[in-house]
Amino acid sequence: MMSFVAISLILITNNVKSQSFCLWGRSGLNDIINGVYTYEGTANSRNYYTKSFDSSCSTTSGFVNFYLYWSTTSSQWQVSSELGGPNGYNAWCGIDSTTPSGCTAGNWNVYPGSGTFISDTNMYIADTCPEWTCNSITTTIDVTWDSDACKGPFTTDAGNNAWKNEDTGRYFYFHTPTQEWRCSNGMSQACTATAIAGTSDYAWATLTGGTYTSNEFWVAEATTPSSSKTGNYQINCLDSGGNAGNQVTGVPTKAPTDPTPEPSRSPVVSSTVPSGQGYCIYGRSGENTVINGYWEPTG
Repeated sequence: MMSFVAISLILITNNVKSQSFCLWGRSGLNDIINGVYTYEGTANSRNYYTKSFDSSCSTTSGFVNFYLYWSTTSSQWQVSSELGGPNGYNAWCGIDSTTPSGCTAGNWNVYPGSGTFISDTNMYIADTCPEWTCNSITTTIDVTWDSDACKGPFTTDAGNNAWKNEDTGRYFYFHTPTQEWRCSNGMSQACTATAIAGTSDYAWATLTGGTYTSNEFWVAEATTPSSSKTGNYQINCLDSGGNAGNQVTGVPTKAPTDPTPEPSRSPVVSSTVPSGQGYCIYGRSGENTVINGYWEPTG
């Protein structure tokens, strides 16, 4: 009996340590927090989770690790580039649960770049991130120097949200660090990975075989992507019969008036519980963007 109990405890412990959650649904500013958060340890008597980037990612570009943790001070789940968020945080959920699994759609608030946090009903926590289920992919992306470079068909399943065109060797896949659908000569989740084309300000639309969506793409103007053009192109998620007849719109749809471009991909943080004595430093872009945020006195 004792052996059985010991084995059970080991299995439970290993299961907890391998647990992960997907935070999804944010578009526009602070979409960088979307992704998989994996168990890292315990803080404030609850498990916390980390989203890590490839080693090629630079903190000066905003690609820093993010933490999903419980704040005892605010009694809420928070997302921040610092465990505990001493200099602010990007998003929060007020559901009091032992894990963030209770933070479903309608329970998230995100910092929009200025002012106070706003509700984002499209953000949610799930066990896994969403995946397209397509038999193959075609697009209408027009590349000046090779008109067929990204049109496909991409017929070979190359993993979650990834397909390959065996004739050209090119890929169409979702690049998690930049939250972009990309067409490229190779497939990599490195922040330094280059591409022929990618979505601009992408709003996630889950496609299944027989559907399509449209989105703005940037497209490299030369084989070396030193300059690019933009245009609206269609992505077709084909079924086994090669059809894609029903349109799926990304949620949320793009705002009628484009927002002011963010100065960098660096996360934008804030504090929802000002003490009345703190100050907000804001506006720095490029290097040292990590100093932006709410600062409270420490003594």
